[in-house]
Amino acid sequence: VPLLIGAANPGRVLLVSGLTLLAVYLLLFVVIVIGGRLAVKAESDPKIDRMLGRVPLVGSVRQNLSLARFSSVFRMHLLAGERIDEGLRSAALASRSGRIREAVEAGAIPGVESGQPVGPELAKRPEAFTPAFARGFITAENSGTLDSDLLRWSERFHEGARSAMDKLGAHAPKYFYGLIVLIVLWQVFRMVAKIFSGYDQIFKLID
Repeated sequence: VPLLIGAANPGRVLLVSGLTLLAVYLLLFVVIVIGGRLAVKAESDPKIDRMLGRVPLVGSVRQNLSLARFSSVFRMHLLAGERIDEGLRSAALASRSGRIREAVEAGAIPGVESGQPVGPELAKRPEAFTPAFARGFITAENSGTLDSDLLRWSERFHEGARSAMDKLGAHAPKYFYGLIVLIVLWQVFRMVAKIFSGYDQIFKLID
């Protein structure tokens, strides 16, 4: 407010601030649209999935949800007595993660078809399957408790996703409005600096 009162043209300051705020909201809309499209592509593209996985909090939400879906669907196929490779393929597709699909199609399924257990193949892909999950999978696979263990992991990943989403919901608005305030202040200070620069030139002409 003091800046507006001291400015030569407070109306222009308000206009610039309003336009800046509008630009920020438009930018946010564009980011949301692009982010949604990238999320869809990440379901089949491991490179995009890796990129989104590096985004703070968002990456944690995506990974937990993907592993929860994988665990749930693979467990259903096990209980139904279906073939392991078919269960892996369906679970990977249900995970909606390009990294998990790549890990399953390039590693786990070929390993199963050659007579290898699933767990060690998952452990070779820490980008897609967390080390703790892979170790638990191997132990459960060897002890014959894979169905109950997958249920436990599914619940744990769902809880992890909820926790990450709570953190995202708590921090995202603060970062967004903090960015708006910084941009508006920058615009105001820049305009005030131009005004004082004009006064300085006038004083020089008077001298």
